[in-house]
This record gives sequence, C-alpha cells and structure tokens, in this order.
Amino acid sequence: MNIVDLLNVHIANQPERSAIIDRQFGRDRVITFRQLNERVSAAVTQFRALGLKKGEKILSLLPVSAELYVLLLAAFRAQLVVTLPDPSAGLKRLAQICKSVEPEAIVYSAKGYALRVIASELNDIPLQLCTAQFFPLTHFLNLGGTRGSAESACGDASGTVDVKPCPGSGGDPAAAAIDDVPALLSFTSGSTGEPKAILRTQRFLAAQCRALTSCTVPEPGSVQMVSLPVFVLANIANGVTSVIPDANLKRPAAIQASPVVRQLEKYNCTELLASPAFVQKLVQHCLETGCTLSLVRKIFTGGAPVFCDLVEGASKVFPNAEFEIVYGSTEAEPIAHLPVSRISIHDHEMMRQGRGLLVGELAKGVKAMILAEDSNLQSRMTEAAVARVRAPDLTAGEILVAGDHVVKSYFLDGGGDAVSKVEVNGTVWHRTGDSGFFDERGRLWLLGRSSARVLSAHGTLYPFVVESVARMEPGVQVAALVSTGGGRRTLAVQCRRQDREAVKSNLAKLASRFSIGHIVCLDKLPVDGRHNSKVDYSALARVLHY
Repeated sequence: MNIVDLLNVHIANQPERSAIIDRQFGRDRVITFRQLNERVSAAVTQFRALGLKKGEKILSLLPVSAELYVLLLAAFRAQLVVTLPDPSAGLKRLAQICKSVEPEAIVYSAKGYALRVIASELNDIPLQLCTAQFFPLTHFLNLGGTRGSAESACGDASGTVDVKPCPGSGGDPAAAAIDDVPALLSFTSGSTGEPKAILRTQRFLAAQCRALTSCTVPEPGSVQMVSLPVFVLANIANGVTSVIPDANLKRPAAIQASPVVRQLEKYNCTELLASPAFVQKLVQHCLETGCTLSLVRKIFTGGAPVFCDLVEGASKVFPNAEFEIVYGSTEAEPIAHLPVSRISIHDHEMMRQGRGLLVGELAKGVKAMILAEDSNLQSRMTEAAVARVRAPDLTAGEILVAGDHVVKSYFLDGGGDAVSKVEVNGTVWHRTGDSGFFDERGRLWLLGRSSARVLSAHGTLYPFVVESVARMEPGVQVAALVSTGGGRRTLAVQCRRQDREAVKSNLAKLASRFSIGHIVCLDKLPVDGRHNSKVDYSALARVLHY
C-alpha cells in the first residue's frame, strides 16, 4: 500500500479532519483530508491536460506549504516524478540540477517566479507552471486554496475549496501510483561533498513511512508541528494533522520564534517534530520570555547531533513532553531512536566522561554493523570478507546500515555508489560516514563523522567525545574538535565575547584530560546549510587557516 492509497483510507475514515495547517500571506489556512483529495484529483486532471506523461519529471520551487503536498500527491497519483531541491540551494545548485536532471516541467510560487529573471537555466525547461494566476510565459497550475482563517485543528475549516475534482479522476485505478514507479527525487545536503541525487519509489516511500511511524508512534487525534518536510508525508499516510511552522525553514537557526509559539498554542499542538536548531530557537525564546508550552506531549528531533544541553533546556520549556532523539540521514531516515526517559543516570555520566552521544535502539527494519575505520571496502564483498574487517564488540568504527528504507543507489551516480555502497550477498549496505559503536545492551552510540576524527601522537580522538562534554560547560554554545598544525588537537568554541575568558578557564581541565593543545573562541562556528545544526568542519578549517 502506497501513500496515495493510504490517503484514500483517511478520506473515507476521517474526511473532515485537518490534514495540513499552514500560514501564507498573513493568513492561517486549513486543508482537510477531503479537501486535500479534491485538490489532488483536480491537479491530476490538469497534469493530463497539460500533456505530462508517466515518468516525466517536475522541478518544484514551491515553499513548504499545503500546495507542495498537493503537488507531491498529485504527481504520485499521476506517476510523475517530483524533483525537490534543498531549500538552502542557491542559483548555482539549481542550474546544476536543471542540467543533470533535465526536468520536463517546473512549478513556481508567486515569489519563486522571480528566479526566472536571474536563472536562465530555468527558462529552458519546456513546461513552465505557476501556482499564481496572470504570470507571463507560464501556465496557471491551480493547486487550490482556502478563504478566511482556520479556527480549529479538528477539521472545522472556515474556508472553501476553489477547485473540484473532475469526474472519474479520484480513485481511478489507472491513476493510482504503482509501487515501483519513481516518485520523488531529492538531494543529500552536500555537507561532506557534492550533493547526491536520491530517487525514491512509491514502495520506498511507503517503507520509509512505516519506519518513521515505528519511531514516532503518533497518538490518535494528535496534532503535530513539523519542520522536516518528509515527515508531513508520513503524517498524511497516518491520518495525523500536520502544522507547518510560520517560519523560514531555509534557515532553522534564524527563525522568529514568536509566530511559531503562537501556532503551537492556537492549534493545541500535542507533538513537535523539528531539527535541533529549530527546537533550540524555541527553547531560547521561551526561556527568555518565561513561556512554557505544557500542551506538547512529545518532541522528536534529529537530522543533526542532539546534545544534552538542548535536552535540558527543552525539559524546562516543555514540562509535559517526552523528548525523543531520532538518528538518521537523507539516505537512511530513520536509523535509530531514543526516548530521553530511557537515558539513565549512568548513561548521562558516561556522556559526561566522553563516551559519545547515545542514540538508542535501531529503528524497525534497520540492520547495522560496525566496520573498522579505514577498511578497504569494495563495492561487492562476501560475508567472510566483511567479517574480517568488522570492529570487535564495544569498539568504535564506521556505521553501515541496510533496510527497505535505506537508499540502494544514487540517481545519476557520479561515483557515489562506489564510495557509499557495499553489496554483501545481495544486500546493499549504506556507509553512513559516521563513527560509533554498540554498547553492552545493543544500543548505538555516535562519535561523529569518521572524516572528522583527529589523529595525532596521542592517538585517535573522535569529535563527539570532546564536543558533548564541552557543551555542558556554562557559556559554551557550540564546540568543535579539529586538528591544526601537524595534528595538534584544537577545540573551537562558540560563545559570547564577554564569556571567553571564563569559558577558556572552565575548559582547561577538559583540554588537559584529552591532550588538547589549543582552545579558540569564536563568535560563530560555521554549520551546515540544511539544518543549521551540524558543524561544517571544512569551513571551520578555512576559518582557522589550516
């Protein structure tokens, strides 16, 4: 059963329940499951009228909004492929996507239409579509809309739907997506190299939704604020209401928290699913204003390391919430998950002692193994060959994962498979590039990127071993372990200028313990463009001039 099939289930069981709540142009909007289906059906009819054929690719420049999910579901039903650039992608990256993917159609929002003027490659795409009327040189793609404001998160939408399904377009077996038909083309963040294209089929998306659901386990009637786009698809598949934050999701670490808090309170959100940087901004705002969000019962965060200082801050702002860490990557989301309530006093002490970051048990359907660092891995290996390079129990190494929702191959490979995939007796394993180990209870601990570990005369030191301890010190906002000047261990710290001397003093014992020769305090450490939460070690190296 694919996502479109699951949508049909919820249309029948809870047609007037809100599917998506967002805010566009200063107006709150609700779309119910019934309305969502009507818009999807109408969009499928439009695609057919425009001459789009099965397997053709649509490049979407829509923001995260109700219209985006209407487009996705309609494309899935029409067996088209939607290409989603990363929200932080610049013009150069868009030009590369146009050249490599060669989409047959492009969809602009009213705001995104301006890109046609400054990105000539976009004009070369044959079919130009816009979700706003009266834009020159484009066809109007009516993905629907609501009038008025949304006052209830329980399906009581005050607006009406502008489009109606054409006869025979909804529930048409011929229009239903086929499991193995390509559906979604997205890209890795490129934080450790060139972004790689990932092509997901309907079967893959369904498997991913099942795996995500096994981690998040949404409660009946829950209303979930979601800042990570793929999770909205999982919510649609599960009949859960998604609230899209009133924020610029291109820069999670720079959002304005007040409008988001307003949404959480207005729509009685019971769950929050967001990147660590997004959660951190909410926590900072609420601590500064004295606000608590007691209705939120669950918080899920991932996509970047989750350190203890964030968990402690969130516990004050969300006093009734269970906090859950979800570990994964673009190629394998999720891999592992950990309810914070299961972190024992002993676990906390181990993290304070520098054991790394605990991320918990493997998600349902995931297999994982730890291989010795810098192993000579081939694209195809026997089980015996892999056994020879497996890391001993409780020993650190590179994490490899496999499963139905783990990407088997990159689209337009470009050498990515040779570097990141290992086939063992018919099973394709993905090299995460992360280092870690399984503890005595079979739980996974993270140590950081394998490429970021520091090799020196003192031995091997993993980033999270030091960074997780450093972030527990007062005044430390972000920390990063790097190697400078012939393997010298250096700790770079982000903190306020007035706190620098105190921070250095507080970190002196840590530096001595881990043979760190230098502590550098900076106003800001560079982070990844997608989640704004992961330290960009390459960019930091340029800042430190080594």
